Amino acid sequence: MINTSKYIFLLVIALLVTMLLGVAVGMYVGKADDQVQETGIVEKFDLNRNKAASENDPKMIIEIIPEVQLLTELIDMIENPDASHYLSAEQEIVDGIVEQTKSMLTSSSKNQLYNYISVKNSYSTNMLHLQLDEKESPSLQFYHSLKDFYEQCHYKTQNYDSDIADYTDIIYNFRNDLDIGLYTWLSNFFGQPIEFYNIILIPDVDHSDMVLFIEEQGDKNILFHIFYLTDSSSQTTANQNLLTISRWSKFLYQPLINRHQELINQLGLVHYFYPVTNLMKEKNIIDMNTFLSELLTRSVTAYYLKTQYDEATYIKYVDYQVKQGFYMIEESVEQIAFYAENKQLFNHFEDFIPYYIKELSYSKDEIIADYYADD
Repeated sequence: MINTSKYIFLLVIALLVTMLLGVAVGMYVGKADDQVQETGIVEKFDLNRNKAASENDPKMIIEIIPEVQLLTELIDMIENPDASHYLSAEQEIVDGIVEQTKSMLTSSSKNQLYNYISVKNSYSTNMLHLQLDEKESPSLQFYHSLKDFYEQCHYKTQNYDSDIADYTDIIYNFRNDLDIGLYTWLSNFFGQPIEFYNIILIPDVDHSDMVLFIEEQGDKNILFHIFYLTDSSSQTTANQNLLTISRWSKFLYQPLINRHQELINQLGLVHYFYPVTNLMKEKNIIDMNTFLSELLTRSVTAYYLKTQYDEATYIKYVDYQVKQGFYMIEESVEQIAFYAENKQLFNHFEDFIPYYIKELSYSKDEIIADYYADD
């Protein structure tokens, strides 16, 4: 016979243990989230601009990272040694990290260093425990040295926090101007689902730029989009969209095109390049693969303008690209439109590339002849 009272007692104990474990896990997750948010200004929301309702929602993060702001100060100390800087640490320690930063800049560009430190200290790297390349390298050694100095000089409380109001305004204004729908459009267009969008703003630098790349983590894709902002940085949403399309496209195209070098050679696509070789050299485009990558980028941009804006905007953009030497762009856009309307024929955008190369080759002679006739 079953001892009912004993069974009930064990069931109650099991429930209590489950509840306690649930509270413990909840406290741990909450604590981890707070720890990340305490490191800097972080805006977290879903793709409808609402605050993310749960950890499972698709999220977009916009952040200004304290360690990256520290790096901007160190670089400014190198480039403007006579300017006044305040870092709360012994001069010998400050001199040491400045020398390490100088050494890094001899082998890396500023952007490369900013990008590395940004991703290593990003919200998604910390919260999603991204498995980044951790091979011992000068960059990794510098990352650890910067982290140590960040703690030693109490940068968060002594420097970063004093600018929090300004950083909050920067993120607020950036978020209001951001076309979130573009990210969804690009993800759908390329058939490249993104689970997490991590936007990193780097204010107070001497140049405006943006960098976009996608980190693959198993079956998940994390998109990093880094914006370099000067005091005078200002772009219309439309211009920012075009630049975003360009960066996303270039991230994909060049390696895909390089994989089909034999097909490009076999079909003689290089003949497209010959009439505009000198014009392309002015843009630092010196081979057919780069030319084809640029053509694809401009064609996707043109298709976006045609489908999301209006015909007049599309025509103006295409006319400009023809003058820039991409004289086959209309034929290229036709193929991009075919891909967009017939995605079921392609497992992935990569499968479209050999089809695109072949289609572009069929009318090659006629298009080149028309170009010479119009020139």
